[in-house]
Amino acid sequence: MPSTPQQDWEQAALRAVREYDQWTLRAAAELLEMFTDRSVAARLRGERYNAIVHGQFTPQRWTLPINTELSELRTYFMDLANELRLTLDRFADHRARTVVLDTNDLPHYMRFDKTPWQQIFGRNTSVIIPHVVTDKTDKKSYDTHDTSVRKRARAVFALLEQVLTQIETDGRAAVNNEETSIDIPRDEPRHIRLPNNDAGPCVAPTRTHQRRITPTSPGHGSLHVRPHTQHAPEQARCEDLTESY
Repeated sequence: MPSTPQQDWEQAALRAVREYDQWTLRAAAELLEMFTDRSVAARLRGERYNAIVHGQFTPQRWTLPINTELSELRTYFMDLANELRLTLDRFADHRARTVVLDTNDLPHYMRFDKTPWQQIFGRNTSVIIPHVVTDKTDKKSYDTHDTSVRKRARAVFALLEQVLTQIETDGRAAVNNEETSIDIPRDEPRHIRLPNNDAGPCVAPTRTHQRRITPTSPGHGSLHVRPHTQHAPEQARCEDLTESY
């Protein structure tokens, strides 16, 4: 028996819904590979998606939510693409990895001005030391009971002061024979630091750049980049840097 126009319309609507469901699944998987922010992929399967796939509509009424959703998705991803272009323009000089150092990286491992950053992380790697790390290093130079830690912290802070002076004088600072750029960004005006100063200001720039971040130690709750735990040869790790400084 031949199908009626109504039946043909219903079958076409069901096929469109199935294809829409499969497309969101494929697209979400691809977005998860490109974006660390999972909300980007989740946008494909929000409330309207559930209404479209699981709702009970007549074929005529199905077209409205599908067309509305596809139109809004188009606008959302066009805006996202424009935002990414602006971000790329803003960080045009950062074509490779940006390593963000934690306070504990400075006194307990190889000196940051001696670390072979390009060899470890690749060509054009740059290093960021959040200003809160400078402040905490200064505090460690006098406000700790361990004499060796105070000594190392004073030596590191002297290096950081040299970097700050070079930035103020020349507009930039670099180590490794000028191969590796070092930056110590200031806090934004009226910026209020988080109670856990180790986590927020250190990790935020890394998320902005979508760089890989790793735990500082097994079971540690905060995430930071540690320069010599994964890629450096064992001899590059120093337990006692008193004489090195």
